Amino acid sequence: MTENNHDINNNTVKIDFICSVCKTEKRLEFPKIYITQSKELTTTSISKGLVCKHQFQAIVDKNYQIRGYKINTDICPECGYRTENNTQRFYCEKCGTDILKLFQKNFHES
Repeated sequence: MTENNHDINNNTVKIDFICSVCKTEKRLEFPKIYITQSKELTTTSISKGLVCKHQFQAIVDKNYQIRGYKINTDICPECGYRTENNTQRFYCEKCGTDILKLFQKNFHES
């Protein structure tokens, strides 16, 4: 990450996020304190509307680099519906999206 991705006060950093569902890319300004307080990696939730219409989680390292994206089958990436219990469900009870199939499809297209 280049030096111009840090603000003048050195309180924030710009990180490039990529939606693991639709592959939309967007650079977001992110408070450094959330990452510097972590021991090694930070998992951050990206709310729908910040990058695209999907909600997802990104894993960021101490150098402000994306190390991966976390698949959360408890939250539908299409409509944002969260299941009420902790059982792993691979389809959305609200909109009917097959969440696992959606992620597998996009993983193989990468």
